[in-house]
Amino acid sequence: MVLSKRPLVKNTKSTKNSMQQRSLILFDSAINSPKTRESYIGYLNEFRDFFILKSYNSLIEIEPKKLLCVLRYFVFVRFLFMRFASFLFRRTSNIMSMG
Repeated sequence: MVLSKRPLVKNTKSTKNSMQQRSLILFDSAINSPKTRESYIGYLNEFRDFFILKSYNSLIEIEPKKLLCVLRYFVFVRFLFMRFASFLFRRTSNIMSMG
């Protein structure tokens, strides 16, 4: 769910293959568990898509205060979405069991 199509970073450089980006290589090398790696990379991709970031390296171009703000917003919106989805699922399950 993307609320804005305005990128956070003004970057006109072409996007490199994601595994060639130094920031992702360093991030990936610090994770030991394959399950944890899969989960963290999934959330990182979701965050990157949500804020329309062209590369992982562009995250370091965001000033720390703004990054903290967008992280809080992302977590909040994701929390609300999950709560809403859970509500809809329960509501639909109740309706289906009545029929």
